Amino acid sequence: MATLLLASLCLLAGCGPKEDVRTYTVPKPVQPTVAVTKGPGKTAAPPSGNAAAVRLLGAIIPHDNASWVFKFTGPTALVSTEYDAFVRFISSIKFQIVTDEQDRSMSLPRWTLPQGWQQQAGGNEMRFATITVGPAAHAQEITVFRFPGDVGGVMANLERWSGQIGLKNLTPAQLADMTTTITVDGQPATLVDMVGPGGGDSGMGPTHPGQPPGHPPVVDPRPPAPSTPPQIVYEVPQGWVKQELQAGTMRMAGFNMTEGDATAEMTVIPLPNQGGQSSDPVANFNRWRQQVGLEPATRETYENDMSLDASERKYLTTVRIDGGHAFFVDYTGPADKGGQRVIGVMQLVGGYIYFYKLSGPAELVGKNRDAFGAFLQSVRYQEPQ
Repeated sequence: MATLLLASLCLLAGCGPKEDVRTYTVPKPVQPTVAVTKGPGKTAAPPSGNAAAVRLLGAIIPHDNASWVFKFTGPTALVSTEYDAFVRFISSIKFQIVTDEQDRSMSLPRWTLPQGWQQQAGGNEMRFATITVGPAAHAQEITVFRFPGDVGGVMANLERWSGQIGLKNLTPAQLADMTTTITVDGQPATLVDMVGPGGGDSGMGPTHPGQPPGHPPVVDPRPPAPSTPPQIVYEVPQGWVKQELQAGTMRMAGFNMTEGDATAEMTVIPLPNQGGQSSDPVANFNRWRQQVGLEPATRETYENDMSLDASERKYLTTVRIDGGHAFFVDYTGPADKGGQRVIGVMQLVGGYIYFYKLSGPAELVGKNRDAFGAFLQSVRYQEPQ
């Protein structure tokens, strides 16, 4: 997986006046090589008629504190003919340690492409690969994404995917019936197979819609987070004043930076990774957008943005902190809504989600962006004492 050098935070380039968003240049990801392995195969019998106009095959593979998400959506007739090939493809995946241009190690998937499938050139640190299936004139895409953490859990992804193909108000039990547990590279993974009428919400809806009235509560399968989050050590940039934190605060650290009458702050807040809105990157980033007076962006917008080259993105990119992947955003609001700016980072560490957030008047935040980058670069996690 291509990674974003944290040092490049010190080389931010300005963007347009409407939304001052910083983007970064990233090295191209290492393209996977493949080795042939045999996997299970079976023939599914989807419903017939309009209720099965669209079929979605997916796989969610947890690995190395991240989730690798594979999704294949298209007309039922086409997708059904590729079912066995899709299962063999997923079962062929092996993770291998590779080293990038900066001599850093990372674990990436290798796979065997079925006959007639084509992997497209390019990729980036989040949308790792795009594979086309079928005749060129009517080819369907299989997308391969890497997300930090568990992306809200399997059930949240099932809810979103079912909405994308037009299935509404399904119970957790109905969604669970659309999954099978398989083994990928010696570890359990979730294979998804669902059909629907199409005309769904294209992933723009909430990740965690409410349950139908009277439905029993859904038990979260994640193990509880440790009672104490990993501690951090860091270097304090010159001019930053450490906040005196009150007992019981959620903040692990906080700093103020002042110039004249203007004050900005940088906070570090770890929260247990328990799913729901607090674990959903889109929900958190949209909350930050609204705090500076910007409209929220759809989930599809974020996903599409990450499929672009880094220089073309407007909403989201990734960085590394202490060797781990993290999401990074930089949003500036309009002057008539306060002229505020937020630079934020979200990272999964040891059962917790760490939020690093630099916020305040746009000009002052901009003057401290290099210092924020240096702070992130200095962070090291330690086991709680």
